Amino acid sequence: MIELILKFYEKLTMDPGLLDRGRLDMGVTDVYYPEEEIAAAFNYALGLYENASQSRQIRYLSPDEMKIFTKEGYGLLMSLQMAGIVGPSFVDMLMTRAVIMQSIPLDEPEITALAEYYLLNPDNIDTPLSVDMLFFMPPSAEEIN
Repeated sequence: MIELILKFYEKLTMDPGLLDRGRLDMGVTDVYYPEEEIAAAFNYALGLYENASQSRQIRYLSPDEMKIFTKEGYGLLMSLQMAGIVGPSFVDMLMTRAVIMQSIPLDEPEITALAEYYLLNPDNIDTPLSVDMLFFMPPSAEEIN
């Protein structure tokens, strides 16, 4: 779902006139998503877009902290922050989790799974440290199939 939110947000920021032309083109990804998820992602992205004028807190990382992430993972993390999907507390939790679980470097799939878990559990948002977030284990490919 994170992929959809980011793609919708990008489309809205690139062409704000999309809202005036009616329904946004739903063909943003080749991956199948149920209509409810697509609508929820669009509404979430629309909320982010409408609140874009509010200042966003962004946690920039030091060179040593950047080593916790792959290049792709760091890029995704910055995109999530720039769009306002996650904030500095999420970044701090990710880094703490990576050190505790010894899961360095963090890559895109793991960050995506953790961001989705974070967003789907509103009790985690804006908490300095969440135990269930620290020990959440994203499902492996074998568990999904």
